[in-house]
Amino acid sequence: MSRLVRRSWAASKLRQRLEGHLFLWTCYRNYVRGKTNHEPRTTPAMALGLQPLPWSVPALLELRVFPGS
Repeated sequence: MSRLVRRSWAASKLRQRLEGHLFLWTCYRNYVRGKTNHEPRTTPAMALGLQPLPWSVPALLELRVFPGS
């Protein structure tokens, strides 16, 4: 049970926080990170033809998504 008491367990207590984290992870996975080790400069979004170039991490973090927009 000590794993549930530690401060670094990093669990989301609110649904909105979890959704925000999953949104960032999904965007990073599809627009910033390379598909494989053999194709590190090709993202899944580039492979599908959605983006011509990969995003940078600062560009991803500048993206703002507001509820209802």
